[in-house]
Amino acid sequence: FWLKQFGLNIVHRDSSRSLLHVLAAMVGPPGTTTGVTYAQGRIVGGFKPANMPQTIGRPLPPLQLLAPEGHSSDIRWNDFNYPPVLRLIHFDITELQWKLRKVVRLLNFSLLLTTFVVACNLLDTIMLGMVAEIPPFWIVQAALHLIIFPPAALGTFYLGYCGLATREPAL
Repeated sequence: FWLKQFGLNIVHRDSSRSLLHVLAAMVGPPGTTTGVTYAQGRIVGGFKPANMPQTIGRPLPPLQLLAPEGHSSDIRWNDFNYPPVLRLIHFDITELQWKLRKVVRLLNFSLLLTTFVVACNLLDTIMLGMVAEIPPFWIVQAALHLIIFPPAALGTFYLGYCGLATREPAL
C-alpha cells in the first residue's frame, strides 16, 4: 500500500516487513536508519532525542486540593455522627480546609439527592400500584433500588471525603 506522510511516498510490498519499519521510514530522513532507531525508542520508551519535548505522558502538576501533612490528625475519625440517625461514619465539614469544602459539599449533595430520589421512586411506585394495574415486580425493583443505591452513594461520599481529608494515595 502507499503511505503519504510528511511528503514521502513509501511503497510497502513485503507483507513480512513490520509496521515499525514503515512508521520509521515516515519519521526519519529517507535512506537512513535514524527513523528506525527513533521509532523503536518511542515504542519501547528507551530512546528520546535531547531536543524533542515530551508531549505524551507529561506528568501532571501536583494537585493543590490535597490536605497538608498532619492535617488529618485534627479530624476526630472515631466520632461517628453521620448520617444523623444511623451514625455510621464521621463527617464534619468544619474540620476541612476552605478549598476542600466545596467538593465535599457536592459529594454530600450527591448522597442526599440519590437517597431522596430513590425514596420518592418507591413511594411513587407504591401509589401507582394502588391506582393502576402495574406488575408487582416494579414495587420490588423500587425497594431494591432503595436498598442498593443509598449505601453505594454513602460509600462513594465517604471515600471521597476521606481521600480529600487525608493524604492516603489509595483513597
